[in-house]
Amino acid sequence: MKTHSTISRKLTIGLCTIILTAFVMSCTAPDNYNVLSVAKLKECKLVVINSNLLTKNWVYIDRAPNTPDKLALKKLHNEDFPKLQAELLETSKKWDDANRKELESIFTFITDTLFAYQKDIMKALNSMADYDDLFIVLEVQSMVEGGGEKCPDIAELAAANSATARIDKLLERIDKQTK
Repeated sequence: MKTHSTISRKLTIGLCTIILTAFVMSCTAPDNYNVLSVAKLKECKLVVINSNLLTKNWVYIDRAPNTPDKLALKKLHNEDFPKLQAELLETSKKWDDANRKELESIFTFITDTLFAYQKDIMKALNSMADYDDLFIVLEVQSMVEGGGEKCPDIAELAAANSATARIDKLLERIDKQTK
């Protein structure tokens, strides 16, 4: 008899724990979702910063092909960012329209402007011989720093700064909505 009541007590406590956990999780799910949104946006900002640093390494440090940083930049463009973009687009389905549209605009800017500059730089300096050509090196350096023929008003660095600033503004708006 005593064994039966102990087992039923344990089952009752276990069931109550499961119900209470489910209730707490359902009440805090929006908060968890917003935490996920903020974390993914911060990850996106880090991807932009890393792409900028890897691009500078491509120009100023790594002359040899297929160095770890060059491979990392290619992977960032081809795998890491598209994966993060898909995750953030999924996450943003629960955002309001203005924030979702801003995220899409940021993604367009990153891919069409920032990554386009970076890919131009990568193409221009894709062999050791390219680094030996002073005209190519100077043109690419101006693409990174600004003032060149291909991008006189905006450079890769300015594009990266603009993208991170826009992500920061979106982060601020999302964070305000969670409070």
